[in-house]
Parts: sequence; structure tokens; C-alpha cells
Amino acid sequence: FELASMSTAAGGGGFITKLKVETNITAMANATLRIYFFRDTPTSITADNVAMTIAYANSSKRSFYIDITLDPLVTGSDTIFGQTLDLSTEYACLATSMYFTVQTNSAFTPTTGGKIKVIVSALKVN
Repeated sequence: FELASMSTAAGGGGFITKLKVETNITAMANATLRIYFFRDTPTSITADNVAMTIAYANSSKRSFYIDITLDPLVTGSDTIFGQTLDLSTEYACLATSMYFTVQTNSAFTPTTGGKIKVIVSALKVN
């Protein structure tokens, strides 16, 4: 996925200050996700619903990852939320966009048409 305009100029960057995730896949209660961030468009990305692999071909593009654990399901709810504590993770872009992929680190049965929303809060420095 692309995060457009993460820097004000090519080669710029900033700091990720918070990461939030929300999903309507209730089976993901208490699940842990790993969000990988890239400074340029990654190649050799694993297809959806296929076991995650990490390609060395992306090593110059991969910046870091952030783990996030989703909350328990509140009785009667149809969504689960999770967020990090305040962060100060520095990033740099090759152009002005960053990219990310989502890896599930917990086993669960996905829901047909289920959605995962990732919200990134950032402070652009340049």
C-alpha cells in the first residue's frame, strides 16, 4: 500500500508518531500484526492469503517494521481496534511516498470481504 506525500520533497522524511489499525475481522481479536515500511516501491511482494516471505531484493527499500496487537473483542461489537503507544520512528522516502505491507503474526480464520484499515500519523520534517 502507498502512503502518498509522506515528505515535502524527494528524499525527505520525518517521524511516524502513532500507528492505528482497525478491522471488521472479529476473529483477529488479540492478534498481532507486523507492518513493514518501505522507502520505495517494494518488489517481490507476497500475494494475499499466501504465507509471508521476506525478500532480500527489498533490503535497500525496507526501512523498519512496527508490531501492533489488536484489542480483545468487546461483546456485541463488529470491529476491533489497536494502536501503538506514542512513537518517534524516523523514516526517509526515496521520492515523497512510503509503502507498507501487513503481515499477520497470529493464526485466525479470515472473514470473506474482511477489511483491515491502517492509519499512520506522521510528522514531516522535509
